[in-house]
Amino acid sequence: MLLSKKQIKKEEERLTTELQLMTREKNDLKDRLMILTEGAVDNRYETLQTHLEQATVQDDNHLQKDLQEELGAELHPQQY
Repeated sequence: MLLSKKQIKKEEERLTTELQLMTREKNDLKDRLMILTEGAVDNRYETLQTHLEQATVQDDNHLQKDLQEELGAELHPQQY
């Protein structure tokens, strides 16, 4: 079955319009995904930052306790 030039032109226009709509939809979905993943990245960063701060505080507390124990041992040596 051969198509006339008019039919070919009409089909080309239809396909062009369909492609434009699909491209627009793809771009919209891409933008949405970017917004969602940026939020996830921000949340991950904040979570990691919080964990780092907590670990730093714990390390500081642990070091302070170790220093106090060492100073206590030096000031009050055990006699055998």
